[in-house]
Amino acid sequence: YSNYFSGRLWSGNDWWQETNDVILFTDTETDLLRAEAQVMLNQGLAAANTLNNSTAGTGTTTIGFTLYSETNNIVADATLSGGYNFTGTETKAQQQFALMREYAVEVAGLGGAGTNWAFMRRHDLLQEGTMTMFPVPGTQLEILGIDIYTFGGVENAGTAGTASGANSWTALAAKAGLAKARPAGDNTFTPNNAKIDASSINTLSAKGAKSN
Repeated sequence: YSNYFSGRLWSGNDWWQETNDVILFTDTETDLLRAEAQVMLNQGLAAANTLNNSTAGTGTTTIGFTLYSETNNIVADATLSGGYNFTGTETKAQQQFALMREYAVEVAGLGGAGTNWAFMRRHDLLQEGTMTMFPVPGTQLEILGIDIYTFGGVENAGTAGTASGANSWTALAAKAGLAKARPAGDNTFTPNNAKIDASSINTLSAKGAKSN
């Protein structure tokens, strides 16, 4: 979704034009939060109705002004989602996946950062090694005389502050019947220690991943 996000919110390198507003919160996110609460309360039919009236169904995101990218034909339509129909017979996993898609496609970048991460954290969907909270800044720890620590990293998976990945979004996709889950601990497409070197690039290429 990153290419779409960049195109949609690109504003000629000048967001502070008179035609642009600063987005704090959207009605789209309000709809998704309502549907999410209904899913968590096992109110499948109510969640379906809310989703059908949200961007998932209608495909309309209202922010009160027309984005620069749409006005200047950088993107044909500033709303990418929509066209889905929910009946209330979906499984909880299917409705959760629908919500995650909307957070990733429609809400990302509109009214704050980290909305998709926060959604996945609330539902224990973060991949193995993803941090679940922010550590105290190192400068403050030094002032207080407390040892430096951090969160995140596959080597810390399952410990306080770091997701285990046991119920990651890939596992949710499998539960929803949309994809096969990648087992926790399988980092086939991750270069060793995130360092790009000749051997890791060759490994990635052999696995079918693209290297630039």
